[in-house]
Amino acid sequence: MSEGNINISFNMANIKDISELIANVKAKLKDMNPVMADIGAEVARIIDQHFIQGRGPHGKWKSYSSMTYLMATKTTGMTVHTGPMLRDTGTLQNSFIPKSFKKQVKIGSKLKTKSGKVLGAIHHYGSKMRVTPKVDAWFKSNFGIRLKVGTLVIPSRQMLYLEKHDRETILQMLTVYISNAYFPNS
Repeated sequence: MSEGNINISFNMANIKDISELIANVKAKLKDMNPVMADIGAEVARIIDQHFIQGRGPHGKWKSYSSMTYLMATKTTGMTVHTGPMLRDTGTLQNSFIPKSFKKQVKIGSKLKTKSGKVLGAIHHYGSKMRVTPKVDAWFKSNFGIRLKVGTLVIPSRQMLYLEKHDRETILQMLTVYISNAYFPNS
């Protein structure tokens, strides 16, 4: 073993590098819009898969009612409602658009019915429609369908949810982004 002293020196150049690193990390984490845009695209892909699979977090979506089949026949001329659940035209499925911000991403649909109700919310949460004699008369004159006066139920067909593996994917995306902020050249 050698006799003597051991020293370590730390000069101002090293401190400047650390200060720059911290400033760069702060700047990158202050505006996380790039990773939020990536997460938005991933969640939009996940929502699209829910439509393709026709399922929610609790299983397959409830199939169309006989009234829906009748309305489709009257409005489109189809004799059988053949399209996948909520995907006949793709309008609702393709209406979910991500919008990214500095610290978050929002994904939603502004698609509305003729009466101004948000179509995605009607299907995601389900809905009840009060059927009055006037509503029954309207359906009869427009579709040739008689409705039972009372309440018409549209079942919930949830499409806006994340499974555990989806949340893990998003966490991994954030981890990579933050790691790249700390170690940009690795």
